[in-house]
Amino acid sequence: MSALHSSLLGADGVGGTMRGKLFIFHWNPPEADLLARDLRAANWRVDVECEDTLRARRRIKERPPDAVVISLARSPVYGLEIASALRASKMNLTIVFLDGKDDTIQTAKTRVPAAIFATSGELADILDAHSKAGWG
Repeated sequence: MSALHSSLLGADGVGGTMRGKLFIFHWNPPEADLLARDLRAANWRVDVECEDTLRARRRIKERPPDAVVISLARSPVYGLEIASALRASKMNLTIVFLDGKDDTIQTAKTRVPAAIFATSGELADILDAHSKAGWG
């Protein structure tokens, strides 16, 4: 069981009710699959896109999630592109940027100041806190 999976589940490893809907945009399919698997095991509904920003935007528009998790670890320009497009669309979405280099994070903070920033190790706690407090 991964560290993310362990921190999302209770001490007994048993999840509760559905936590909410997430959309993950990540350019590394194996990492995206692992992240999605752990989140699903912790009772999140998760959709993933690893290849196409236009397809991701269409899927998000068709089935709006509670939060969009965008990895900045690989090909961050595409992550920033999709975040800017979502912000411009006026959809009321929580955007969570995941990982990334310091300069990329600073650029993301400028382009999407209302976004949430997390490392992979912090993601579980941040998603949990925001789902309990209400998204947005």
